[in-house]
Amino acid sequence: MFGVTLSALPRKAKWLATLALTSFALNHLFAVALVWQVTTQVDAGAKEHFSYKGLPVLLRMAHQHAFGHGVMYFVTGGIFLFADAPEWLALLLFTMAFVGSWFDIAAWFLLKYRSARWELLSEASGTAYALAFAAMMLISLFQMWRPRRTS
Repeated sequence: MFGVTLSALPRKAKWLATLALTSFALNHLFAVALVWQVTTQVDAGAKEHFSYKGLPVLLRMAHQHAFGHGVMYFVTGGIFLFADAPEWLALLLFTMAFVGSWFDIAAWFLLKYRSARWELLSEASGTAYALAFAAMMLISLFQMWRPRRTS
């Protein structure tokens, strides 16, 4: 983008981006562990987990997740803009991250107020945004830190 590539960034910019992406990756790993814990060890499933939450709690969770995911995927996508990747791939990954997050949050309300069949939507959308993040992160880190080719 604008003639700037990830490999050409100054070391301090690469380091800052690496730290941010690593923190985001840890966030995803902790979230997976938490979801597994509360839906298999604490509650019988996602439907039971969300059925106990009142509307104010669910709205607070949705607010926090929508903001956090929005910032996280904006920053990750901003770094990925400088990756040497086809435009179609970037647009696909950006969309998967944001829309996956939105559908996951929507699934919480559907689980609470409709039925357990919406658990599949939560699983699929969570997988979509996690895979999109992982792809953007790994491609970015690889291109940032791979040894430069000399001509």
